[in-house]
Amino acid sequence: MRRARVLLLSIGAFAVAASLAAAPAAATFHLMQVREVYPGSQSSPEAEYVELQMWAAGQNLVEGHVLRSFDAAGNPTGTSSFAHDVAGGANQSTLLLATPEAEAQFGVAADATLAAGSLSPAGGAVCWEAIDCVSWGSFAGT
Repeated sequence: MRRARVLLLSIGAFAVAASLAAAPAAATFHLMQVREVYPGSQSSPEAEYVELQMWAAGQNLVEGHVLRSFDAAGNPTGTSSFAHDVAGGANQSTLLLATPEAEAQFGVAADATLAAGSLSPAGGAVCWEAIDCVSWGSFAGT
């Protein structure tokens, strides 16, 4: 009988501890990464875009969040942000930051505007907030 009481107390203590455990934080914009960078081409140097990909549902609360771009030496070349949250927050969804020239060339609508000249075909980097950075070409910055 004593053993049964100890077992019930242990089960009860475990249930209380489990109910007090912290719930995981709700992610709203930080479970995504830079998926693709297109710094334009020789024939269309201002047709630039950056695509972000969500790695969990509900990452579409991006209003005011920033993508920073850098030249090959690591100097800032631009900052782009989302003017509002975007629709469609399903896992694996993508968000597009693009110049108007890229929208026209590829027939797509961007979720946010990317300033022309932010991305250099020779080399550079982009950083989504302080979460993910991608570099290409002759990038030698930190």
